[in-house]
Amino acid sequence: MKKIFLFLCSLLVASCSKVDDHIPNPAISFRSPLSDTLYNNDQNLYSISYTGKISKAEYYFNKQFIGSSIGSPFSISYTFKDALPGTYNLTCIVTANDRQYTKTKKITISLRIGDEFQGGKIFFLNSSKITGLIAAENDLIYDNKQQFEWGTAITTGATDLDNGKQNSATVENAIGSDPLYFWHGLLNYSLNSFSDWYVPSHHEMDILKANMNAIGNFPTILNTPVY
Repeated sequence: MKKIFLFLCSLLVASCSKVDDHIPNPAISFRSPLSDTLYNNDQNLYSISYTGKISKAEYYFNKQFIGSSIGSPFSISYTFKDALPGTYNLTCIVTANDRQYTKTKKITISLRIGDEFQGGKIFFLNSSKITGLIAAENDLIYDNKQQFEWGTAITTGATDLDNGKQNSATVENAIGSDPLYFWHGLLNYSLNSFSDWYVPSHHEMDILKANMNAIGNFPTILNTPVY
């Protein structure tokens, strides 16, 4: 009797879990985003068009889960932060009739001057818009000061007009541990979880000045030997 009872239960469970093969597969397509080029900090709607009855839609950006919906119209909103420029897969996995169906489209993340990115704002991009320069949104404050004289009392050799990062490293090596220089405050500067900031070179400063309105928060500075 016990074996028969178990066998009957197995039949019942199998009968209840059977997938109906007569229900057609849903046809899925992306309704939005309308553009294939997206940007950091812009909130976008992600949605699909479909036929048939579905119960859930999950969205992934390059295999990273970004949201899901269990009710019509099965859409989500998502904002990219610090996404690197490039081409990625946007994937929607739909659940229907206890099965999953996948739709993928290519999207491109692009950068713009003025975008918040990696702790600051972009003030320069090269022609490919893949590499550029980022400025902190707030001035450095060190030892309760916000304005500093340009230069040092010793010769450092930091004379590159284009490479502020190399100049900063050169100055750091030249001044050693002398506490008199504000450079120590700069070289240990951390903002928005990023600590790779440096003093811009002469030409980098020219570019920053030309795009200062895209960054904002520039104080009015009198004609004094400061930077």
